[in-house]
Order: sequence, then structure tokens, then C-alpha cells
Amino acid sequence: MPIQKQPTGAFNSYYGCIIIFAAILVFGGILGWTVFTMFSQNRTFAELAQDQPTDLGHTPLSASDQSILDEKLATFAKAATSGTEASLPLNLAELNALLAMAPDTGNGSYSDLVRFTGADVTDQMLIADVCLPIRKLPWEDGFRYLVGTASFTFSDTPDGIEANLSQLTIPGKTPPDGFEEAMAFWSWVAPYRKTDPLGPVLKAIHTVKVTPAGIFLSTQ
Repeated sequence: MPIQKQPTGAFNSYYGCIIIFAAILVFGGILGWTVFTMFSQNRTFAELAQDQPTDLGHTPLSASDQSILDEKLATFAKAATSGTEASLPLNLAELNALLAMAPDTGNGSYSDLVRFTGADVTDQMLIADVCLPIRKLPWEDGFRYLVGTASFTFSDTPDGIEANLSQLTIPGKTPPDGFEEAMAFWSWVAPYRKTDPLGPVLKAIHTVKVTPAGIFLSTQ
């Protein structure tokens, strides 16, 4: 005789409705939180940002200084990608020139976003004037811009060095708690590690020291 399964509990036609209602509540809660977060962030950016970008006032290197920088970069790149120990000191003017030389990975030119102005050797940070574009709501066109002064710190990762914004000062504005921590997740070097021939060079760098003149890079 074949075995027949018999229900051990009473059937209730409302069980399915309860499960569907619970799923709707969970989905609605996630959607509601997402919308709330989006509008909350947008409100914060609207209070801190301005509608138009600011010219950071970059000054190009002279022809002779640019030639010296090009030679330094070529020598360092050749050694770094061949596995030879190499180092590269860069002053602030050279760093700003590098921003203009860096290829556009889809986020615009970094020279429009950052201009290095100083070095904090004690806290190992570079100081910069910034004009950071923040996209508006999905149905709105254009950007807002966070304009102020920022500090950048450097760290070594398995893929090479990384730079992150650690402090942001906006004149006349006070960012809310946690705002700087959120901005710190913005990766500044990672997009360039995916490009050639720059990527392999960046992956070979594992030491960054902030000096009074700028920074010191090393493959060690």
C-alpha cells in the first residue's frame, strides 16, 4: 500500500495572504529607507554645495620643468615595471601637473577637482583646494559642487597605493557628523590602476611619504 502524507496541522487560507503581506512590508520598508536616504543626502548636499564650479587656478609648469618631470616619470616607470627598486620625489607643482596629465576615466579631469597647496608632514597629509562635483537627483540635470579645502591621506593596498579624502572644510558651512567618513570612501587612485600604461606603475608603488616639498614615492 502506497504511503499517503497527511497534513499534521489545520489549513488556513489566510496563511498565504499573511506571507504576501509580510513580504510587502519588508520590500516597502527597504524602498522607503532608500528614498528617505536619497532625499536626506540630497538635502545635505544642497546645504553644503554650490551650483557652479570654481576655477582652482592651476599654473602649468614651464617647458623646462615639464621636460624634467617627463624624464623623471619615464625613468621611474621603466624601473617600477621591470621589478627594479625605484623612488620618485615630487613637489607640489609637479603633483598638480600630474593631475592635468592623468587620463579622463569618466569622472572628468582631476585638475578641475583638486589643486595641491601644502603638505602636513606631521599627520602625513597633503592639503588641497577642491571643487568636487556631486550629481543631483536622478531626475534632475547637472551637478552641485563642494568647494573648499581638503586633506588627503595615503595607504598601501594589495593593488598599490590609494589616496583618500580625510578632512573637508567648506567656508561658512558645517558638514554633519559622518559626512567626511562617507567622502573617504571615494577612491582617487583605483580608476587609474585599470588603465595602461599607468596601471602597472601604480600597482608597483607601495610607499608614500609626505615631505615638506610634496611626496616621496617608492616601490619598496
